[in-house]
Amino acid sequence: MTQRMRGFGLAAVALLALAPGLAGADDRRAIELTEEDRTHCLERMRLYLEVSNEILRATLEPDMEAVRSHALTAVPHRYREDDLADAEVPARGAGADGEGRGEAGQGGGGQGLAGMGRSGRPERMEAATPEAYQGMMHHQHEAFQEIARDAREVADPARTQRQLTELQDNCVACHSAYRFE
Repeated sequence: MTQRMRGFGLAAVALLALAPGLAGADDRRAIELTEEDRTHCLERMRLYLEVSNEILRATLEPDMEAVRSHALTAVPHRYREDDLADAEVPARGAGADGEGRGEAGQGGGGQGLAGMGRSGRPERMEAATPEAYQGMMHHQHEAFQEIARDAREVADPARTQRQLTELQDNCVACHSAYRFE
């Protein structure tokens, strides 16, 4: 590394350290949630990152059945479209179905999440979040479902990688627009 590049790197780090003061207040729209709902949302976001990484790895193999399976783990059962409602997905830890249980063994029928109805989370979240935020979350579910469908029907790893890039553009847009409080 040249001295010039090292100097540029140190200047960039110093600028980043000062950036919070220079940038002023966070201008993203605040979404006020209960601690439980905030934790749920953060777990879902981590799940989206994990699943995106797993999909990317599977495209490099290429293992399109793994792409399909991983993509479906990011879609809560209640949001799955009819053609994917009964698809089997591996059990996951916290966040797989929105309540910290994996979905394996839950069977079809679309309402295998009995605890979800009692929690009232979907209704609370809808009331607490802006319509545009809700649209972004629905877009995530639709995008993961499209990846799952195309993994089987098209089986093109490069296509999946492009879809994953578009999906993550949605993540960036959401994180740029909103913050939780």
